[in-house]
Amino acid sequence: MPRRRAQRRRITTRRANLAVACVAIVLAVLAAGSVWLLDRVGRPATGAIGGPFALTQADGHVVTQRDFRGRYLLLYFGYTSCPDVCPTTLSAIADAVGILGARADRLRAVFVTVDPHRDTAHVVAAYVRHFGGRIIGLSGTPEQITAMERAYHVTSVVYPDERNPGQYSVGHTAVLFLVGPDGRYLRAFAPMESGPDLARKLAAYLA
Repeated sequence: MPRRRAQRRRITTRRANLAVACVAIVLAVLAAGSVWLLDRVGRPATGAIGGPFALTQADGHVVTQRDFRGRYLLLYFGYTSCPDVCPTTLSAIADAVGILGARADRLRAVFVTVDPHRDTAHVVAAYVRHFGGRIIGLSGTPEQITAMERAYHVTSVVYPDERNPGQYSVGHTAVLFLVGPDGRYLRAFAPMESGPDLARKLAAYLA
């Protein structure tokens, strides 16, 4: 019996490792898709990225694209349970904003959840406070989030956790989008840029 139990544990461990590996592969494919997105639509010439949206802050205020007119908008899609890419990217945004100093007054950094079922506006607001207080967190209904994902060509995929029923992770396009003061899409930045690199690239627009 002990031998059978040990064998079952080994099989369970192998299955768990395989599941993690599969998720890692899918996320790698999504990351490759992000690079493809940069290559294909990361140029100011394209007009197919972006559009109207209406999402919610923790205080209940509905935020639309009109609220950012006159300022640059740096937009990132992710979710609060994200284990690595999201916190790394948001930390880089916070670092870039700090490096830019007064120039960052012309910029608004916004985090939009791709997991509206768990990430209410209050949850998102509490999460972004860990990254310096200069990032705005937005949530909305699943329909509102889906519409915004489509407008920005963002993909998000839910992966159930077989070991923890009811739990899941979300694979998503990890790209930073820059929108101009007139509301037009300008360019995309690669995921997980360093703070100094991101600041240097943003400075070219904020000069």
